[in-house]
Amino acid sequence: MYRNILLGIILGLTVLLLILIFLLGNQWYYESQGDEQFRSAKYDDAAGSFIKSYGEAKFLGQGRLLYKIGLAYQNNRDFDRSRDYYFELVRLYPDSPYSRLAAIRIEECYKSETSLDKTLLPTSYAAGSVEVARQKYVRAYQNLSRLLLANRSGVTPELEAAYQAYKIFHVEYKRQLALALDKFRSEHPDFVWPPPGAETGPDPVSVDATAPSSPVSRKDDGGRREPELKLSIPEPPRVESKPSDIERELSGDRRVAPTGAPGP
Repeated sequence: MYRNILLGIILGLTVLLLILIFLLGNQWYYESQGDEQFRSAKYDDAAGSFIKSYGEAKFLGQGRLLYKIGLAYQNNRDFDRSRDYYFELVRLYPDSPYSRLAAIRIEECYKSETSLDKTLLPTSYAAGSVEVARQKYVRAYQNLSRLLLANRSGVTPELEAAYQAYKIFHVEYKRQLALALDKFRSEHPDFVWPPPGAETGPDPVSVDATAPSSPVSRKDDGGRREPELKLSIPEPPRVESKPSDIERELSGDRRVAPTGAPGP
């Protein structure tokens, strides 16, 4: 009797192992191949292997693989493509721990970009800071929305914490955008908005870039009350159903390469 039970357990484990190999075998193979190529400093080959592994990933590891693809391109000094994959990781898997690492890598890519003119580099880095702040805002917004939909018993500590995070990042996102735009205008005084001939509309950002990051009014040394931080910016963009260039490449459709870089 015990022998039959033991045989049944062994048979079940064998079947489970075969299923895992069938579902994840190619993913693991290409990823291990990419890891070996990465250790050998063959970064372009490693990126190709990681892309193949991502194409096989259906259940787990997608965020990790996108991060490895971006890291391989970053080490190969292909900063444009590296940023594309990091941005894709943050967009598709904002709650992944690799998404937080990607935000740091995005800033590194902007700092390491040597092909830009020195006068444009600060502006590019400011744009990276805006993107990092935007992703924090999106995550806080999504978390707040999730809790609001699930909350049926009034305000909870978790809901209150999510709301406070949303407010902080909401203000910081707008502030970073205002600072980046202000720097861009200082570096490019000939820039005109809106372009000649275009319909007039509100400035994309209306803010004093030197204002404090807190939205609460405060008094200055003269007893006067400083104006509140007033901003006008759209909510997080909706994710369109149309696949991005990177998604086409990862799915095997190489007719269009990621923005700013040739196909692999």
